Amino acid sequence: MGDSAHSAAALAHRERLGLPGRPRVAVVVQELVVPERAGVLPPPSAPAPTDDRGRAPH
Repeated sequence: MGDSAHSAAALAHRERLGLPGRPRVAVVVQELVVPERAGVLPPPSAPAPTDDRGRAPH
């Protein structure tokens, strides 16, 4: 952890929020998962596709 947690701005921010002067740190470790597929699905209520001018394709 760098010194940014102890900067004047960080200390003032914690003071405004009523947080203790000493910052706490949380760490999350996740296993890397190799995907079989990737993509993006539109939500069921997605509008019809349009061109770059906002018009529906012909």
